[in-house]
Amino acid sequence: MIYRYNIPFIGFKLKIFAEKIKFIFKIKISAELICADF
Repeated sequence: MIYRYNIPFIGFKLKIFAEKIKFIFKIKISAELICADF
């Protein structure tokens, strides 16, 4: 029973983790583009 309830929670955690990674990559790419301009 516990395992079945944990699946959506794990999916939710992974979703948040993926969003964080995407956000970090966006900042890194933006920073590299800004640095390339100077």
